[in-house]
Amino acid sequence: MTFTTHRVAYFFILLFATLNAVAVEQSDMPASEMATATAEAVHSPADEKRLLKRFANIKTVTAEFTQKLYTSESNKPQVTYGKLLIAGGDKFRLEYTKPYEQLYIANGKEFLFYDVDLEQITIKPQTKELANTPAMILSNPAIFIKKYFVKLNKESYTEEYILTAKTDTTAYNKILLSFKNTRLKTMLIEDSFGQETELDFTKIIYNKKIPDSVFNYTPPEGVDVISSIPKNKTTENK
Repeated sequence: MTFTTHRVAYFFILLFATLNAVAVEQSDMPASEMATATAEAVHSPADEKRLLKRFANIKTVTAEFTQKLYTSESNKPQVTYGKLLIAGGDKFRLEYTKPYEQLYIANGKEFLFYDVDLEQITIKPQTKELANTPAMILSNPAIFIKKYFVKLNKESYTEEYILTAKTDTTAYNKILLSFKNTRLKTMLIEDSFGQETELDFTKIIYNKKIPDSVFNYTPPEGVDVISSIPKNKTTENK
């Protein structure tokens, strides 16, 4: 669970457009199986330009989300809930609140992962932890999208884009982004292990000022801290 959650945490940086499409309700099937079109390796420069426009002029994002993880081990998805805050291309705070508690924070220098149940915090240099991940889509979305074929699914009842990886070395094989009224509502990620993660977003606010303190964290007393950063370089919280 932790490894998969890490991958999804990195991917959450993609979210800087809102979501209002019709979510898949009362079904245990992943959105990809319910979509009419399949992800063919067809690229449209016009569709790519249109998609990039959807990600323009977004500086910060706050949202709540429902995550469904589909695996071959179960007929029903694993459902989790959480909150997300993003600022620029290098800061985010992701909190899983139910059914377990986990916290991910990137402050531009450090990446922190806090597993509440294990009472353990892991801190790593952010550049190593987030390199070559979808964090690129906030700082430079054009570079990230260049790794994918982009196609607008004209058969969908929403504005839906299918991103198919150009090579088999990309961590995410397929990405579906569904928009309504220019705002993103549903995201489906298929990783290189064949697992699918569906994300649905609510209570999204754009371009609201987020204090820097949100992206810093002081470990509680008694929690085991494992850090690969020298103490004199660790970000101090004020």
